[in-house]
Amino acid sequence: MTRGHTELMSALIAALVTTVANPSRADPSRASLVVTRDDGSRECPDSGALSRRVEVVAGKSLFSSDENEARDTWVQVEFVRSISGFRAVISAHGSRVGTRALDDVGPDCTSLAEAVAVTLAILLDPATAQSDPTQPSALAGVSVADQLVPEPPALPPPTVPPAKAPVDAPPDSMTSETERARRVFGVEAGAGATLGILDGWAPFVEGGGRARLGDVFALGVGAGYVLPDELQFAEGSVGLSLTYGYVRACANVLPKHRVAVEACLEPMLGALRGQGRGYENNEVQWVFWSAAAALFQSYGPISDDVFWALRARVLAPLAQRGFSVEQQNSAEPAFELSPIGATLTAGIEAEL
Repeated sequence: MTRGHTELMSALIAALVTTVANPSRADPSRASLVVTRDDGSRECPDSGALSRRVEVVAGKSLFSSDENEARDTWVQVEFVRSISGFRAVISAHGSRVGTRALDDVGPDCTSLAEAVAVTLAILLDPATAQSDPTQPSALAGVSVADQLVPEPPALPPPTVPPAKAPVDAPPDSMTSETERARRVFGVEAGAGATLGILDGWAPFVEGGGRARLGDVFALGVGAGYVLPDELQFAEGSVGLSLTYGYVRACANVLPKHRVAVEACLEPMLGALRGQGRGYENNEVQWVFWSAAAALFQSYGPISDDVFWALRARVLAPLAQRGFSVEQQNSAEPAFELSPIGATLTAGIEAEL
């Protein structure tokens, strides 16, 4: 590394210390740490690993894992994979306030992780920059943007003490950043009722899998079964059931919230089964069934990996099919598909 590059990194760290380290707050901060990583940056350190790296740099523990211990700073680090390399965005609230972005064009996250650890150590314990002059070299090759700028200190009213920040809850502005880590694959299962698909209301079950494409889009496949329903017609009855499969494409309209709301489009294919009882011909018949559907679903957390789900679907069969029965040596239509149907489902989703 050239002398000029070293001096530049030293100047950047000196600026960070000058900007963040308020002389009235010379003591190290006690902070909580939340780390998020997108699908392309899983090799970057999680909260525990990054906390340990910062402890090595600072020579002391700066992040608290004890929920009962008071904290004066909340730190959020977001690692993302970009086209050119890796990026880290640091946000701080509390006694240390501001945001900072670090970019690295290296082939892995090692250099960026070290730079983030150095930055956090200096942010929370400004004396780190003075006690270890070799730390600027950890930022070699890492570009810096969005300098951390503290908010002006607010003077409390003369007779009212300043409000104390909650010990175990981050500020509202960071709530969306602590959402569950996104996993790519999941499985889902549900049960509910159909209307207008067979004869009136009928129960059904459904299950499938899904793959997320970032925070907004998802693809799913699955199958369902509408339990047998009995349709009374003339002197007999017709037993009806439906087996189908679907392909689902969804867009999440609340990508930064723990409770998601998705709008989906579904092509559906299946087989409609009918069997007469009490007629001249009671053979089982199968009819090809297809439909186009729009689905709206909402889901939220039960635990870290399990979520409740509610779904409402409206569908339209693409061909009007039905069954006929033999009555006095002539075929009479006993059942025809409705031009529109609906389903209501309650279920669970488990992420893998």
